[in-house]
Amino acid sequence: MVIPLCIVGLIAGTDGLFLRAVPLEQRLISHNDDIRKKAQQALLGQSSEQKQQTVRRLIPALIQADPLARKWAAISFALVGPSAREAIPSLLQNVSDKETEVAQAARVALTEIGAPDAGQLPILIQALGNAHEGVRCEAAASIARLGSNAEPALPALFQALENKTSFPDCFVSTLVDLNSFIPGIETDLASRLHSANPVLLDHTLQVVQRLPVKSPPTLQLLLDVLSQNENEDIRQQAAEALSLRHAPEKGVPAALKACATLSANAQVRALAFSLFRKQSPPLPLAQKVILHALHDEDAGLRRSALEWLITQPTWTRSFAADLFQELHDPLPDHRRLALEALYHVAWHGRDHVQTIALMQRDHEADIRCLAVRQLVEMGAADRVSIDRLINDLRSQADPACAVESLALAGYFNGDVVPSMTRLLNDPDWRTQTRAVAVLLHLGRRAKPALSALAHAQKEGVPGAENAINHIYQAVAHDKHRK
Repeated sequence: MVIPLCIVGLIAGTDGLFLRAVPLEQRLISHNDDIRKKAQQALLGQSSEQKQQTVRRLIPALIQADPLARKWAAISFALVGPSAREAIPSLLQNVSDKETEVAQAARVALTEIGAPDAGQLPILIQALGNAHEGVRCEAAASIARLGSNAEPALPALFQALENKTSFPDCFVSTLVDLNSFIPGIETDLASRLHSANPVLLDHTLQVVQRLPVKSPPTLQLLLDVLSQNENEDIRQQAAEALSLRHAPEKGVPAALKACATLSANAQVRALAFSLFRKQSPPLPLAQKVILHALHDEDAGLRRSALEWLITQPTWTRSFAADLFQELHDPLPDHRRLALEALYHVAWHGRDHVQTIALMQRDHEADIRCLAVRQLVEMGAADRVSIDRLINDLRSQADPACAVESLALAGYFNGDVVPSMTRLLNDPDWRTQTRAVAVLLHLGRRAKPALSALAHAQKEGVPGAENAINHIYQAVAHDKHRK
């Protein structure tokens, strides 16, 4: 029985009598501010079970004719929070209340209550089809709060993709949020990118565009839409989903070129670059894409550009200046690839030789040795730093490339054999062994070192005897040829 407000006012002066006579759920919707505030304090002091009982008794107030009663009932549910889940279906109806304050209070209550019970999901799914957008959006938000338990709602949300008039932005947010909890949502969305239905494609692109991370298959389908769809608006949406500002001209080369050079997403640029390379474009078309990739902030894309140039030696000269810049890349693998790409340049100008000579100062031994090899093969052995190679030979690191480079330089540089001869007296037997290896590689050119090698053999330096025999054989073979 509802006690008339006039009687409530009469008995309010005596707190004990008032509290016994007027139920808490009625005090919570009182027009008297003092009575209502004290009731709210009492509500907050209840146990979880007591709050649930109060909520149950207060739910009918949401349909009272008095708008203040509806408003303060919703505010009470907001104060209760998660324990007021039972009120969610009724609060959904108040979201569309003609009284603005009631609707706002209902929305606040739904937010404060948070995730509904999984058993309320059928009611929430039904509310997705409500005539009022506010009701639909609050139902969608509640469904999103269910996380992985919201999977039964997916068919209704996917069906809404095809509805021309009732696919609000809140549905987009719900599908994006649920994608983090329910496997397969992105795949289902991507499958709809094949559709010829412009409404379905439009709504699907709205969702896909908002996915924070997209898988390569999804990106591939977006590229297909961007390059092939006839509808300019659809292509613009696909462009935005691929982190482009504007859609390029229709066609595969134009789409791939735009994505590889203009997309703000490194994953998109990398995929587009890879697909663009598979198109085997002529140099004029490929040049802008490769140049952009060589200077891209993404290390993987820079590496892909360098690897492409190595497989296209006839192109490399066009990119020589840019490759020189890549020799300063902080990543050793990239410097190595840039140096290998420059190896294919037919033009050996002064600047080119000087730049490669400077690479003998690189921190990586194999890059230094690669630079030596290039200098020798370019006929610039005078630029080879024997001292640096000897330092490498003496280091504790793997000296194989230093041995090979010194042997190669020895064919053109007369200082190598005397230097290796002196190293045969080095106190470190490992350095002696490496010097023997260089002399062995030089064959007949190492003839002046035979005496020192004989001494090294007596001292037990590993490999000395083998080097002596090899040098004698090389000298004899040379005489035979003459």
